Amino acid sequence: ILTFAASGSPALTVTNGVTVGGNGNTNRTGTITFTSGSTLTAGSVTLGSGAATPAAGLITMTAGGTLNTGGLAVNTVTGNTWTPGTGTVVMTATNTLPATIFTSFNNLTISGGTTTLGVALNSTAAGTLTVKAGATLALSTFSYGATTAPTSLTMEGGATTGASITGSTGTLNLGGPVTVNSAGTGTSGATISAPVALRATRTF
Repeated sequence: ILTFAASGSPALTVTNGVTVGGNGNTNRTGTITFTSGSTLTAGSVTLGSGAATPAAGLITMTAGGTLNTGGLAVNTVTGNTWTPGTGTVVMTATNTLPATIFTSFNNLTISGGTTTLGVALNSTAAGTLTVKAGATLALSTFSYGATTAPTSLTMEGGATTGASITGSTGTLNLGGPVTVNSAGTGTSGATISAPVALRATRTF
């Protein structure tokens, strides 16, 4: 069980992967509870053990906090639970999001590489969506925010490679203003090459 302190700005960095959930006994449930201002940085995060007699994993961001990771994965274990709460997830490397469990986010930031949707993220895309310069959000055939659209979209241009959102038939749903900031490192702009659905009036 990992519970971040409620005061200060507690942070933990793990160079390689973090697996939430033990093995050998199904009662060895793993739990990570974020607090406001807390940060976990890990090469990857896997929910549920992949070994014999696996136990479930629980990650709770009800109070906020930030999870920086190069990839998210899920082993099929009964009881696996992901609660995005008011937290922020930052994807730092090329990855494909799982088709189960990690299917909704509050604030989602794509800061490096290409993040490809593994399922339509349409349940609780309730916070902000940010794509940094040089990074890509690939919708593929899935939609982001189909039920609850993100409150805002921020992208970076003015870079050697601008931020991009791509998709074939997947739709980017916008529930708030779109802002493009300059990274100050080049001249490439930010691009959206995917179907876009506007929820009421939006400011670009």
